[in-house]
Amino acid sequence: MQKNYGHKKRKKRKRKKKEEKNEQLDALVQKCYETVGEELAHYKKGKLHRALTVLVKSPRWFDLLLLTKPKRWTTQATFEVTRLFSSGLKEKEVCIYYEFILLPIILDNIERNKKLETFLYKTLIKALYKSKAWMRGMLYPLLRRVGLSLYKC
Repeated sequence: MQKNYGHKKRKKRKRKKKEEKNEQLDALVQKCYETVGEELAHYKKGKLHRALTVLVKSPRWFDLLLLTKPKRWTTQATFEVTRLFSSGLKEKEVCIYYEFILLPIILDNIERNKKLETFLYKTLIKALYKSKAWMRGMLYPLLRRVGLSLYKC
């Protein structure tokens, strides 16, 4: 008796179509978050883009957030995103956000302006909402940095 392998071919075709859809979706998602980054570079006030609120629930939030180029955000945008993330993410994830996104923004601002802007000061206060994550993501990495002046600390 001869076996029918048609169902395996159909599964392969379906899998290929899914992969193609995922690639197209990834390109669309990437473009979406790049435009969100452009908006955050000019943000002053108002509602945040819907894609950012969805980002909190995504398992790939860090990679997608890097597409927005956080170094280019305005201080107001940094405040709003920090407010969103500190209340919406789990403690370990917030710690990662503080250490790899927020801390470099703050240090860069201090280095450029020789002082901290008011919105970034408010951002630090808002970040204290999760104090354990603030200690692990902001304070300890700041103290570990070599060559950091007491003034910056």
